[in-house]
Amino acid sequence: MSDPLKQSVDRITSFATTLNKASDSLICVIKDLEDFLAQNGVGVSTYVEIKRSPDIFDGPDDITSVGYDRWEGKFRIVVWEGTDQSAGTCKPWGECDRATKLLSASFLPQLLKRIADDLEQDAKSAMDAAEQVAKAIEPALKSKGGKK
Repeated sequence: MSDPLKQSVDRITSFATTLNKASDSLICVIKDLEDFLAQNGVGVSTYVEIKRSPDIFDGPDDITSVGYDRWEGKFRIVVWEGTDQSAGTCKPWGECDRATKLLSASFLPQLLKRIADDLEQDAKSAMDAAEQVAKAIEPALKSKGGKK
């Protein structure tokens, strides 16, 4: 084999191995993240936009987002692609092509922060709602002779 051709073959072998190892590592990280979120009972739907491509015909932009959402009854890390919330497709991160996985990986810290922020807001709203309901219902229950 000629020297430049051999170098190309060697580079392909080396970089393919490196890329496959990196991809396998990302798959493990996503699985660990999904397991962690499930073990903590996290059930919020949220997304982080990772790419926006303007339509060449002045239509709506093509948008790609990574998110955490319900997929077939279970919350998963997902990728959504479309033009708006009603015109798009969503699938689990693991079913995406390698380019989308690699693109979305750098946005996972932002997604985790968004999940934490949304959980914090939901927890505050739930506590406020529980307090308001208790204040409204407890006097009525006490007046009917209910026990507390």
